[in-house]
Amino acid sequence: MKKLFIFILLFVACCTLVIFSPAYAGMTNESYAIPSLTVSSGGAPSLESTGYRLHDLKGQGVIGVSTKDAFTAELGGLYGEIGAAVVERPGLPWGSVPLYISRQASDIKITWEADFVNPQIYVLTGKGSGEYVNTYDTTKWVRVASAGALDPLTRTGFTYTSVTRTLLHTGQVGGGSLEAYYKGIQATRAPTEIIPGTTTVQCFTSAEAVGKVNVQLNSGWNLAGMPFNATTREGAGNLDDVLGVNIFAQNDMVWIFNGGFRSTSFSGTNWPGSISLVKGKGFWLYMGSAAVLTLAGPVYRGDFAKQIVSGWNLLADPFPSAFDLTSTSSGLNNPVRDDQIWWYRGGFSSISAAGDPASWPSGKSIRPGAGFWYYRNSDTVYNWRMTLP
Repeated sequence: MKKLFIFILLFVACCTLVIFSPAYAGMTNESYAIPSLTVSSGGAPSLESTGYRLHDLKGQGVIGVSTKDAFTAELGGLYGEIGAAVVERPGLPWGSVPLYISRQASDIKITWEADFVNPQIYVLTGKGSGEYVNTYDTTKWVRVASAGALDPLTRTGFTYTSVTRTLLHTGQVGGGSLEAYYKGIQATRAPTEIIPGTTTVQCFTSAEAVGKVNVQLNSGWNLAGMPFNATTREGAGNLDDVLGVNIFAQNDMVWIFNGGFRSTSFSGTNWPGSISLVKGKGFWLYMGSAAVLTLAGPVYRGDFAKQIVSGWNLLADPFPSAFDLTSTSSGLNNPVRDDQIWWYRGGFSSISAAGDPASWPSGKSIRPGAGFWYYRNSDTVYNWRMTLP
């Protein structure tokens, strides 16, 4: 493609700036007007808003490639996407925006990086039964933000701040929807757009999601499970990030099991020790008083695999979707006779596999946020495998 040399010098407070705008745009006041701004010499390397991006070039020229749809500038480490360009990174699903989830007081906080300007953010809420779906189902997923603002019809319950790239879903920590999930799509892409190089994979389906699930905890013992990839922007799997600290009191406890028990007690301000929580593993929580626990993190996108060994195994649903135990999607549909599953909710309940071939009773499922004991009545390891629906 023919290289197009473009030299644009804009002197503002002794700085030289280049304006990236759509190639071949009609010269109307809507397409070239830029809000008044002041740029101090030596200030921020770039300024951007809807429709333009400014870079301090220090007097250098710009070389780039022009097509009918866009102009791509090339200058050392400076690079601008114009028109319908997509921000691409190794490992990033095409057209998507990586979102980060955390708690901020009683709100769920969603953030993203500066490279992703004015993303489209979609939200799915549910009643705690495991309603997450990965595909673009318009009866479940609702766009709440685009073009740097909340969508007019869905703004209730959200606060959007473009300067800090933050979406707050208000009242969702310890309350609100029992489950909520979030996906980000780049501003110039459509959720149903087919990813280049594929024939059927939609942009939305490949996008990574983050979410939260509320779990009601009783005073005393509770058996819970981690339905997310226990990795946050700040760290991987530590209890302060995964469980939070606000609902806990001194001497509340977490117990995990991996052939033997390990535990830690809340200090009054944080969770000491090296215990971490991982997807697909259950854990015990001892609470001095009842509370609502909000688990949050990235939805795991890969194929889940875990070995269930002979004897007792403390497990959990690794995805925020419910699975019937008799279905192939649960990955637990091939037990041996007298395999057992035990739940705890103020008291134990259990089921056993029976028949020849053995199977679970109908109507039983695993759901996100709940842990369970699996007793394997065989010396043969059971290879538990699941795929995100």
